[in-house]
Amino acid sequence: MAALVRACALALCVRRASALGPAVGVGGVALGGFLGWAFQGVGPSPEARAAMDANPPAAVPALDGLLFGCGAPEVALYCGAKVAPASYAPLACAVSDELGGAGVLVLQSPFNVYAFKPARVEAVLAAYPSVTCVAGRSIGGLWAAEFCRDLPAWPDAGLSFFSIGVHGKSVSLDQFKALPFSRVGWSVC
Repeated sequence: MAALVRACALALCVRRASALGPAVGVGGVALGGFLGWAFQGVGPSPEARAAMDANPPAAVPALDGLLFGCGAPEVALYCGAKVAPASYAPLACAVSDELGGAGVLVLQSPFNVYAFKPARVEAVLAAYPSVTCVAGRSIGGLWAAEFCRDLPAWPDAGLSFFSIGVHGKSVSLDQFKALPFSRVGWSVC
């Protein structure tokens, strides 16, 4: 579906640019090129495809996600911008194995476009109250923390948080320090 949306958007931009003439054509082609890039997800790598083949995830269309592992999900992992959820297959499978087969829910923005936000933590917890850890990479980590900050009611069992960061010192996490996370962890990639 996402490939179809990308193709249609690009074709529409190119057609409109051609119809408007040479003066607007260059800008339209540039816009079409940008939209083609914006809708093009990153991955999955050959290793991620192999992990997907060995451990096929269940699709979770209501949350735009994939569920790895055989048990109820304990981890909700928010993807970085433009990164295809399948790219996280090796990580999700390793975390699931470490948790004795518990599920890992991998979430991405609709159409894999970072301009749209993924499913909120509130919706994830409503669908899967078994989630005890919210994690995210890059902007996915920032969204996850923002969604936790905006929870109308904190789960009785609490939540842990793990950020896989790629941002420099320009990103402030001060607004999230007051959140009552059970545990907080981070790594840099």
